This record gives sequence, C-alpha cells and structure tokens, in this order.
Amino acid sequence: MEKLAYALILASCKLRPYFQAHKIEVRTSFPLRQVLHKPKASGRIMEWVVELGQFDIEYKPRTTIKGQALADFIREFPPTFEVEGMECVPEPQPPIAIPENCSPWWNLYVDGAVNGNGAGAGIVLVSPEGHKLQSSIHFDFKAINNDGEYEALIAGLKLALEMKVENMNVYSDSMLVVWHIRGGFQARGPCTDLYMRYAQELIGKFKEIKLEQIPRSENADADALAKLGIQRDAHMLGVIPLKIQYQPSIPKIEVVDVEVEESNFWTTPFQEYIANGTLPTYKDEARKLRYKAAQYVIYDGVLYKRGFNRPLLRCVTGIRCEYIIREVHEGICGNHSGVPPSLTKFSVKATTGLPSTKTLMPSPRPVTAAKDLIGKLPKGKGGVKYVVVEVDYFTKWAEVGAGSFRRDNYDPENNEVNHRLYLDLIEEVRDTAQLRLAAYQQTTRKYFDKKVRARPLKMGNLVLRKMMPNMRVPAHGAIGAKWEGPYIIKTVLWEGTYHLTDMDGRLMSRAWNAQHLKRYY
Repeated sequence: MEKLAYALILASCKLRPYFQAHKIEVRTSFPLRQVLHKPKASGRIMEWVVELGQFDIEYKPRTTIKGQALADFIREFPPTFEVEGMECVPEPQPPIAIPENCSPWWNLYVDGAVNGNGAGAGIVLVSPEGHKLQSSIHFDFKAINNDGEYEALIAGLKLALEMKVENMNVYSDSMLVVWHIRGGFQARGPCTDLYMRYAQELIGKFKEIKLEQIPRSENADADALAKLGIQRDAHMLGVIPLKIQYQPSIPKIEVVDVEVEESNFWTTPFQEYIANGTLPTYKDEARKLRYKAAQYVIYDGVLYKRGFNRPLLRCVTGIRCEYIIREVHEGICGNHSGVPPSLTKFSVKATTGLPSTKTLMPSPRPVTAAKDLIGKLPKGKGGVKYVVVEVDYFTKWAEVGAGSFRRDNYDPENNEVNHRLYLDLIEEVRDTAQLRLAAYQQTTRKYFDKKVRARPLKMGNLVLRKMMPNMRVPAHGAIGAKWEGPYIIKTVLWEGTYHLTDMDGRLMSRAWNAQHLKRYY
C-alpha cells in the first residue's frame, strides 16, 4: 500500500498543474483511502496525507467489464475463419415465430407547454393500424415546465389505459422526465418526486412500455396541441377535444413546521468528509477542509485529532463541551487546573492606592513572577497615581555569564513535551491573532474616518473625468492627459453615480462613478 501511496505522490509532483486546477479521481481496487486516513498512520504515510490534502482527490473503486458486454460484442461481430481455403461463417438462424395472440404495440406522443398565458398539454395516441387519437388539455392551475411535462405524460397514460392498451412506446421531448422514469436522474423536490412515483405507478399497469426521448421536431403534433391548449380556444382545435383540468394529478403538499434539534457542529464537515468524502460547495472551503482533515481520524465512530504528542485528542461538541468547560472553570477542578505559561500574560494595572496583588492560576511548570511599583505619577483618568508591573520571568534582567532560574532548571524532555502541547493549540493561537488583527484594523479605520469630511458632488458642479486606457491616445505616451473636461453634472442617479453633459449641453453616453471624477474649480 505504501508503494501505491508513493506512486500517487509522484503523480501529484509531476502533474501538479493538473492536480491544482482540476478534480482528480483515483480509480483503484485497493483500499487506498482507508489506509491514508487510518488512525494509526505515522511517519511518511502521515506526511503524504498532509501533502495530498491540498488537492481535490476523490477515491473511487475501479469499474469492471461486465460479461454481457463481451457477449454482445461477439453477437454483433460474429467470428469468421478459413479452413483449407474455404471461408466458414455461422449458419443463419431461422426467424423467430411471433405468436398470433401477441398484443400489438401502440405509440404515444406527449408534450407539455407553459408560458405567461398558462399551461397546457398535447397528446397523440397512434394505433397499430395508424389511426390517431388526439387530445388537448388546458391546466387551470399554476404549473412549471416540469409539471406540464409530467401532467401530459400522466394524461396520455390514462388515455391508453382507457383504450385497453397493453404494449406501448412512449415518446417525449423532455429529457428530465424520461430519465426520471428510467432512474438515471434523481428527482429533486417533493412535487417532482410525487409526479415521478404516480407516473411509475401508472406504467406498472401496462404489460410492457418503452419510454424514449425524441427531438422536438419529431414531436411537432403534440407540441402544437399543447400550445393550442394554453390558448383555450376550442374553435381553433376543431374536432379535437379540449379538456380543462382544474387540479393537479398529485395531492397538494401540506407543509408542517417541525422543530428539529440542531445537530450541525464544527465537527460535522470533518466527519462527513472522512466517512463519505463530502466536501463543501465553495472551492476555497473545500480546499481548507481537505488540508485540515489530514489531522483528524474517526475511530469507533468518534472523531479524534492527531496530537503532536501522538495521543488521539477526542473532539467534543454540544452539551458535553459545555459540561467540560463548566467543570474546568467552576467545578471541583476550578481552583486546581493549571494553564500554559502562554496564557499567563503580561499585566499592567493602575491603582489609586497601594499596589494590589494579582491572582494567577497555577501553571503546570514553575513560573517565577516579578512585581514592581512605578510612581508616584501625575494623576490620570479616574485619579490613578501608581502603576503595578508584573512579569513572569527574570530572563530579560539576567547578566551575561550569570545563572538564572530558567537555565538552571531547564529540562530538555519537559521542554519538548510542552513544545508539542503548544503545537496542538496552534490553530487557536492563529484564530486569536486573526481576531486581534481585525479589531486593530477596525479601530484604525474608525480613527481615520473621523477626520474625513464628506464633499459630495451636486447638480451643476464642474468636474473632470478620468481618462480610461481605451480613451487615451497611444502617441502621447506617459505625458498624455489623465483627466479631461470640464463636464457638468446634470442628474444624480444615486449617491456616487452621475449623468454628465459637456459645456455645450450634450449628454454623455453612460453614467459615471464618483471614483472616476474630481471637482474642477
């Protein structure tokens, strides 16, 4: 299996532009996907999983050639061979005798049409002798194109049942309806599913039916009847009967509001991708999910994350997650739980009197804290005079050559364990950094926006228009004019969009945005 995974890695390296631009299907009869996502993957297998996670790869079983395909090929192209100069061919088969009591075949052509005037259907039933039974239907209810096609098919099947037809060829120009009935397409929507089930129920009442799709040009008679049915004009139809249908053939769907407990958590996308290979619709989200999913595995139906310390970290959600957090901060472990040193932050406090003591949660490793008092300072906001500074290490104050607590108590093994623990929390650190960056950008934008004074353009103002690349004269080069005008603002379509006229009053061909205009004085 490692050789197969290594071959896939080599293919991704040599064909990287194709792997990055397209969705890749890996056809194999080996459980390659299960091997790459197994919980005990380690070493180079784990590295390959991370490297392949950036591509859109889908693993599918290799299809087999059915034996019937070979039999059909031999039947269509019988073998010929020569024996001592003579060409031998298989003996011709005698014609198959058709029993006299065999039911004849009828032909049914159906078509539905929907436009702004309404909906209608056309039906043409042709007997084995060539006689045509034509019918036109007007639907006196709201319908879409697919509903009209299904209603036409259902009405045609009902007409054939009334004529005691047993064997029939059904022709329709709707590819969707034909492949719904055949099972090639999946019905989407409750109404479409009901139409499909009802049509299949009617088809089951016949002895044999063949449903085929034909071009619209070959279904011209049924199409013309459907369009005449929309107009609801019996005089144009002549002897052809016009039927008015007031209700759909399927029962009306009643929508009931049901309260469903929310079950989509942050772990749901990872579980669906690892178990079924389901990816989000958007390409960026799908790529991010594939990259992160390499660190997760499902073991006994539970989602785990591979830690850098090698144990599997169980992922919890919902009520269980709330219970754990509550127990850590408020329960029996509330006063004894340690926090990583990265969570013991540098603190600066301003007080009005004597310095107050800051309470720190115990850390899993020794932490040396230094406290200092700065002041007396000029009175600040709230009458504060002193500043208490608290730092958790003396490292910055150590002299060259002198020992320190950090150096004297350094343990390589414990340091490596803590380093791997921080790597497990790297995603949380990145999320926190992104939130801080967004908050800083919003604060900066708000500060500078306070100094901006809006000067909107008004009707009658003179402005200059920016010269677009297709408007410039190539011969002028870099010294060519970048603004032209002046122009007069004639109308304000909405804020930031204007209609312009030149100094002679001629209106410009289109509206212009404020970012391409500037005031002319």
